[in-house]
Parts: sequence; structure tokens; C-alpha cells
Amino acid sequence: MKYNYLKNHFSIWTKHCLLFSLIIFSFTACIKKKSNSGVERFRNKNLSETIGDYTPNMPIDTSANPLEILIPKDLDKDFKLSEVIERVSYLKLGDVPGDILTGLIRKLTIKNGKIFILDGRKSDVFVFDDLGNFEFALRGSGDGPGEFRKASAFAVNSFNEEIAIHDDKLSKIVYYKLNGDFIREEFIGFRFSDFEFLNDSTIAVETAKTYNDHLPDIKNNQLILVNKQWKIISKGIEYNANTERKTFFSGQALRFYGENLSYFKPFSNTQYEISKSGNLVPIVKFEMNQLSLPVEAESASDIDEFHNLYYNENYAFLISSPIQLKNWIYSVVKYAGRDSYIFYERGSKKITYGSKPLNDIQALGFYHISTLIPDSNQLVSYISSESIAKAKENLTTDTSSIPKDIAKLFSETVAEDNPVLIFYNLKSN
Repeated sequence: MKYNYLKNHFSIWTKHCLLFSLIIFSFTACIKKKSNSGVERFRNKNLSETIGDYTPNMPIDTSANPLEILIPKDLDKDFKLSEVIERVSYLKLGDVPGDILTGLIRKLTIKNGKIFILDGRKSDVFVFDDLGNFEFALRGSGDGPGEFRKASAFAVNSFNEEIAIHDDKLSKIVYYKLNGDFIREEFIGFRFSDFEFLNDSTIAVETAKTYNDHLPDIKNNQLILVNKQWKIISKGIEYNANTERKTFFSGQALRFYGENLSYFKPFSNTQYEISKSGNLVPIVKFEMNQLSLPVEAESASDIDEFHNLYYNENYAFLISSPIQLKNWIYSVVKYAGRDSYIFYERGSKKITYGSKPLNDIQALGFYHISTLIPDSNQLVSYISSESIAKAKENLTTDTSSIPKDIAKLFSETVAEDNPVLIFYNLKSN
């Protein structure tokens, strides 16, 4: 068969995704286990430095006219990748002296001509140039100034050309120049999942469903804005922490598209832009076509109950923020326990979708999307070198019958190499 080199790719990728989910679930479990530790973990930050006497709500722009996308009912179907993808290219990440990435990437960001990767197992941040050459790594080394134990999250501040790393254990943010030199650190007084720099003076922080019971004013909020000193200046996206906290899924809620920052609350149907002034502006609304979750869904007693009740063909929901490209909007809908991929073309308003992408473009496959390059209509994913080595082992024909770029990857890659980035260029019209 022409595409036998893809034989085990989806099963390998599924194992990686399941492992990553288990890591996130374990991390969440740790949050719950340690939730009664009081404010001791925040002893380096005074309460008055964390929050004021009154925290205003983030205004929602009710005059906005968001784009409405109707989600089809027959989500579990095949579709051809050639319907949406124009070409695919690969970038092999260079060697890291004395180290190797594990192939489990928690966060991938491409900014300022560099590639930033948070390794999900090592909890270190690796930086490469735009050709894949290794530049430097920011590794957990200790508790002192300019040090962290484990990177829980990171964000690139393009306004000041900095990279900021969050250490949840030490409750602090460590700032570095884009060459890796230490700048400063800020202690914080609350927990969160992710963050991005909204402008040169404001940071958007996804608190999600982390435990912040010591701060009643934001206990029931999944999004806050803070200033440079990490003092809370506004709050938004309410939920009931007492009844809904146990239903927790990891997804990328904050996502840049060009210079604009978007936010999407998991299980909801509206994507917002966070304006530079701190307002929430609805930009996309998904109509779930009678597949919406009931209001009480997030009050499930635990993840198992949620799975049992809602992982079936009667419901569909989104977890991560949709990806906004120049000509496309890409999103992933959870349906009957599977991922269904939704490609909305802005010009024609056509929707291409399905849970079973048919690889008719001679690509390595279609994998979980980690980031984007909006103006180029590019979705960016990755594949581990181990998966490439396995695919090569399963090849039942000589490499002359497969695309030259994949044959080159097969010849240059061994299982002990760093991951390979995959760039999917979507059609421009």
C-alpha cells in the first residue's frame, strides 16, 4: 500500500495524548490534594500586593456582532485533508548538548523569530531559532533568585522582548531576556494555569479551576487581569467553584492570533477577544445544533461521571480556544469521546469537518495542533522522533515511493532525536 508508513501513527499519537492527559490529571489531583494548605505557599506576597479592596468585573461588549458557526450533527465522518490543506512542511529541531526533549510538548510558541517549547515531562523551556537550531534552555535549578524548580507555564512578552516562566511550587514568575539572561522575578499570591501578555502593562491570567479559596473575590473566576507587579486589577468568566471544580479538562484557553489575544472558557460556546483596554468582546459563537451540554454538566461529581453522562453521540463540546487564521477558523469539538476537526473558511463560509481525516496529501499525518502562524494560514503541530522511527520500521516499500521530504526525515532521524515540527499550510482561497 502506498501509505503503509502511516500504519501505527495514530495509535502512537493516541498513546502520547493519553499520557499527557494523565499528567495533567495528576497535576490537577495534586492541586486538589494540597488545596487546604492555606496561604502559606504565598508567604512572599502580601495580600495587599495581590488584590485591592474591590475588584471590578471585566466589561463584556454587548454591542459586538460575533460570527456564528453552526456545528453539524454528523461529526463522526471522514474528510479529505486535501480539502483544506495546501501543503505540509517539516522542521527538525536541532540537538541540545547533553540533553534531549522528551517528545511531550506542553506548550509551543513561535514569536520574535524563535521557537519556545515547554517540555511536559522535564518542565524545562527550550528555545530554538526559526531554522530549528538550538539556542538555549531555561532549566529548573533551585529556589534562589533567578531560579525555578519546575516551569508550570511560560509566556513571551513581545512588548519588552522577555520570556516569563511561572513556577507553581515556588509561587513566582521569573523573567529572562530573549537570550536567556535573568532580569528579575515577581512573587505571586494565587494559583493559575496559563498566562499571556495583553500589552506592556497588563497580563491576562487563566485561573481556570485552580484553588484560590484564600481570595474569595476571585475564587469563582476563571480569568483575571493583573498589572506588572501581578496585582489583580479585574476579573471575569464566572463559575461556581463549590459545585463545578471537579470537572476539569486541560485545554488552551488563551490564544494569540496576530496581535490580538482570545479567550475561550472550556465547555462554553463563545470565543472572546480580550481588548487592549481589558474588555471581553465576543468574536465567535458556536451553535451546537441540539448537541449542547446541559447547564448542570459541569456539576458532575467527578471526571468519570462526566465521561459516563456526556461522552456519547448526544453531546458535543469544545475545550480549547478556536484558532483564528487569516482565511480560516479551526476548532476541535469533542464528540462521542473523539475529536472532530472543524475547518471554517471565512470567504466561502464553507465548513469542512469530521473525526477521521483521510491522508490523501502524502503527509506524515494530521496531529494535535499546538500553535499557529495566522498571516500564513499555518497550523503547527509536532511529532516525536520515536514515532518517525517507528513509521520507518513499518515501511513496507522502499523510500523512492514516498515524498522526498518524508524520505529525508526517515534517513536523518533516529528515535533519540528531538521532535519534528509539522507546518500545515491551509488553502488561501
